[in-house]
Amino acid sequence: MQSVLRVARVDVGAAVVGWGRRNPAVVGALVVSIFVSVGIVRHWPLNGPGEWRWHYSVHRDFWPPFLWSLTWLAPGVAVCGGVWAAWARGRGVRGRRRIAGALLLAWGLYYQWVVSTTALGLGPTHWGRTVLRATSTGYYQVAQWIGTERLPPLAELLRRYPEFQGRMPLHARTHPPGPVLAAHGLRRLFETHPGLTRVSVALFVSLGMRLDRMPPVPLADQAAATVLGLLLILAGLSVIYPLRALILRSMRGKPEAERVAWGAAILWVHLPTLLIFSPQFDQAFPVLILMGLLMGLKAMEGRGLAWGVGLGAVVALGAFISFKLLVWIPLGFAICIMFGAVRSGSFRPSMIWKRWWEDRPRRRSLLRLIIASGLTFTGLMAGLKLVFGINMAAIISQALVQQRAFIEEVGRSYTTWLIFGPYDFLLLAGPGLSLLALLHGGRVAWRGARGAGAIEPLWAVYPLGVGLIALAGLMRGENARLWLMFAPGLVWAAAAWLAR
Repeated sequence: MQSVLRVARVDVGAAVVGWGRRNPAVVGALVVSIFVSVGIVRHWPLNGPGEWRWHYSVHRDFWPPFLWSLTWLAPGVAVCGGVWAAWARGRGVRGRRRIAGALLLAWGLYYQWVVSTTALGLGPTHWGRTVLRATSTGYYQVAQWIGTERLPPLAELLRRYPEFQGRMPLHARTHPPGPVLAAHGLRRLFETHPGLTRVSVALFVSLGMRLDRMPPVPLADQAAATVLGLLLILAGLSVIYPLRALILRSMRGKPEAERVAWGAAILWVHLPTLLIFSPQFDQAFPVLILMGLLMGLKAMEGRGLAWGVGLGAVVALGAFISFKLLVWIPLGFAICIMFGAVRSGSFRPSMIWKRWWEDRPRRRSLLRLIIASGLTFTGLMAGLKLVFGINMAAIISQALVQQRAFIEEVGRSYTTWLIFGPYDFLLLAGPGLSLLALLHGGRVAWRGARGAGAIEPLWAVYPLGVGLIALAGLMRGENARLWLMFAPGLVWAAAAWLAR
C-alpha cells in the first residue's frame, strides 16, 4: 500500500511539474497575483498614488468566511453539474450551448450572492444599501428628491436639467438623466404597488437581506433599490452572451475560437472588478457596447440599413446613461480602419482607402451603416428635445464643467493618473488575469509589427480605447470601475492566451 501511495505521489508531482513547464505564463501569473496581493495587504505604494489611495483593509477573521464561502460554492458546482448532466444529454450543439450559457449566468449570480453573504455578511442588503448610498452612486437619492423642495417635478426637471446638475451628488451631476430615470421609475412602481413591495422584500429577506442594516427609508425604497441593484448585476453578467457571440464571429474559422469564447465568458463572471464595484451602473455599459459591436459587424455582412438603425438606437441609449460611452463613436471608425489594414495587409492610409474603395459591397454596407446609425442617433436626440425638452448638448457641457471642477478640487494630476489609471484598471481586474492579457497583447503587437494581417480589429479596439481615454485624462480615481466597459478585452485576451 505504501509503495502504491509513493508511486501515486510521484506521478501527481510529475504531472504538476510537467503542467507548470508547459504553462509558464499561468504559473507566473499566479506568482505575480500572490506577491501583489501581499504587497497591497502590507500597504505598499501598490495601493495607488499618494494623492488618492484605496483604503484596503485585512479582515481579521479571514479564514472563517473564506472556508464558509467554499462550503456554499461547492454545492452550487454540484447543482450546476447535475442540471447539465440531466438537461444537456441528447440535445444538439445549439441546445447544449443555450443550457451552458444559462447555467453560467445563474452561477455568476450565485457567486455574487455567496461572496456578498460570506465576505460582507450582508447578502442582498449590500445591493440595496449601495444603491441608496449617495457616495456610491447618488442617482437614487436624486430620484427621492424629485417633486420636493430640493428638485422640481420630473417633467420640469428634465427640461431644466443643466440648471440643477450642480446641486446633485457627484456621480449624478456628471452623468445624463438616464440612471436617475431608472431609479425614479422603479421607485414609483414599488410605491404604487404595495403587494409587489411585500413579496419582493420577503424574497430578499429569505435570501439573507437584513432590514436592520438598511438605511432608514420606506419599505418601497428598500425594495426598489435592491431590485435595481440586482438588475445591474444581471446586466453585468449578461455580457457573456454578446461577448461569446462576438468572439466566435471575430475568430470564425479558427479551431480555438470555441475555447476562447467560453474561456472569456467563464473569466468574465469571476472578474474581481464585477464583485468589487457591485452594483453600479458601470456594469450595464459593457453589454451595450458589445451589442453595438455585434450590430456593426452584422451590418458589414449585409443588411446594413436595419442593423444601422439598431446601432444608432444603442448609441443613443448609451449616451442617455453615460457620456463616456460616446468615446466608442471614434473607436468605431478605428475598427473600420483596422479592418481595411487587415484586408490590404498594410497600415498605409492609401492602401487602406484603396482596399475599401475596391470592395464595393462592403463599402456600400459601411455607408448604409454610417448613414442609418447617424440619422437614428440624431433623430432620437432631437426627439428627446422636442418631446421632453431634454437638451443633451447642454447636459453634456454642464457635466464636463462639473467633472473638471471636481478634478481641480481634489487635486489629482494628469501625469500621475496617466500611469495609475491603467494600473488601477489592471490591478482590480486581477494581476494574474491582467498579466495573461498583457502577454497576449504583446504577442499581437509583435505580429502586427511584421504584418497588418495579424491584427484582430474587434479585440485591438479595446487596448486602443484604454489608451485614448487615459490620454483624455477626464477620469482620475476608481478607474477599474470607470473603465469597466473595456474589461471584456482583458478576459478575451487572457482566454486567447490560455487557449493557445
